[in-house]
Amino acid sequence: MSSPRLATCRPRCAGKLVDGMLNAHRLAGAFGGYADDKHVADLRAAVTHAGWGLSGDGRLEQAGNIHLETGGRAALDEQLERLRRNVDDAAALLGGAKELLEVVAKFVLEEGGRLPERANFLALVALSFE
Repeated sequence: MSSPRLATCRPRCAGKLVDGMLNAHRLAGAFGGYADDKHVADLRAAVTHAGWGLSGDGRLEQAGNIHLETGGRAALDEQLERLRRNVDDAAALLGGAKELLEVVAKFVLEEGGRLPERANFLALVALSFE
C-alpha cells in the first residue's frame, strides 16, 4: 500500500509518520536559530493547509479555536472535523466530545427558538432534551 493511501486509510499511521518526520526535523535543528526559514515556512503552510498548526519548536497543534457562540451547522461541522483529526489523542477527544455536546445542545435549542442568553453546560443539555 502506498504511503499517501496508507495515511488516508489509517490516520493513526499518518500521525506516527508526521510525528516521526517532525522529530527528525527538530533533531536536525530545523526549528532552531539556524533554521532555513523558507523550508520551515513551506512546512508550516503545508501543515496549515491540512488543518493543523505548527508550534515554534516544530510540534503539531490544533489550529484555531472553536467558537461555540457562533452556533449553527457550521459550528457542528467544525467540531466534528476537529474530532476526526484527533483520533489518537484521548484528552482532545474527551474535551472535543464535551464541546460537541454543547454545540449540539445549542443547535437544538436555537432551532427550537429556546436558546437562553446564558446557561451552563448542564442546563443547555437538559433544556435540549426537553
